[in-house]
Amino acid sequence: MSYRRLFYLAVGITLLVLFNGCDKSNDTEEPTDNSAPNSPSSPVPADSAQNQAVNTDISWTCSDPDGDTLTYDVYFGTSSTPPLVSPVQSGITYDPGTLANSQSYYWRIVAHDNHDHSTSGPLWSFSTAGFAGMVLIPAGPYSMGATYAYGATPVHTVNVPAFYMDIYEVTNAKYKAFCDATSRSYPWDPDFGGMPNYITNPAYANYPVVNVSWYDAQAYAAWAGERLPSEAEWERAAKGNSDNRQYPWGDTWNDSYANIGDNPADGHTYTAPVGTYLNGVSPAGCYDMAGNVCEWCEDDMHWGYTGAPTDGSAWVDNPRGSLRSLRGGSWLYDYSFTRCAERDGYDPLNRTNLNGFRCARTP
Repeated sequence: MSYRRLFYLAVGITLLVLFNGCDKSNDTEEPTDNSAPNSPSSPVPADSAQNQAVNTDISWTCSDPDGDTLTYDVYFGTSSTPPLVSPVQSGITYDPGTLANSQSYYWRIVAHDNHDHSTSGPLWSFSTAGFAGMVLIPAGPYSMGATYAYGATPVHTVNVPAFYMDIYEVTNAKYKAFCDATSRSYPWDPDFGGMPNYITNPAYANYPVVNVSWYDAQAYAAWAGERLPSEAEWERAAKGNSDNRQYPWGDTWNDSYANIGDNPADGHTYTAPVGTYLNGVSPAGCYDMAGNVCEWCEDDMHWGYTGAPTDGSAWVDNPRGSLRSLRGGSWLYDYSFTRCAERDGYDPLNRTNLNGFRCARTP
């Protein structure tokens, strides 16, 4: 081979090498040292938790080895292969809405970083409480009473065991079913203008029953396998245990959050269908604990808390006192009577169009 041919061959090989591998200045390859997110952990509710409230939110924790920003896909449902319900969310909580009673739920979180890496967490599960129409309120202490309410001092700490509470006041439909099943007389008509046959008219089936005595309420609760709440339970369900708030929603009155007297903003002259005021819901998930109807409790009425039980039980005299306690205010009273710590006492035989009730249950 001539020197000329060898020269051209060497030049060609050199150019080929330079073309194929020497200039990579425009490449944008992913750094090889970036890691995928850590696995999501610390589920709330805890994995396999039982008897959770129907208004339970889910939450978790997660981190990234490189400090990358993370987003999450939330898979949630009643199947062990839950569907995607919230893609690419930035927060570490998810509100699934009101859940069903006696139901198992499954959920999984997939974490994504901003380098197209992802990590799927384990499959978690929990089940809700077993009584339809009730919410499970967990055990714990809270401050009962308030200086603004007559007969509601001294303010004191009460340790209430876990209990179930009706989400809504007992309705005409439910009370009518009790009367039909036990041959009990219906409550007499409250004579609400423009609302004829209040107890039996299907148009008012979802309104709170009224004109029931304490004995009527107690009989219904026993028939339903439930009981009347203690005052301590009622107040705990109304205001929660994180602060000693005045109203179920906070410390500031809002005309549209509850049904009270002389208040056009609530939209009703007399009672309103239970659950009407979504913004008035208590921290526990109970509706109409301010206004609509006064609610019977199990306790004898004591005008002050000196000597009151601190274990959440009803304060019952032996023999029983002449009055029973009522809570929550009504469609006729003004807003000051709807505060969480306000109390009243009535003859247990008393039946008025102001008084109704809700039930509780021991787990």
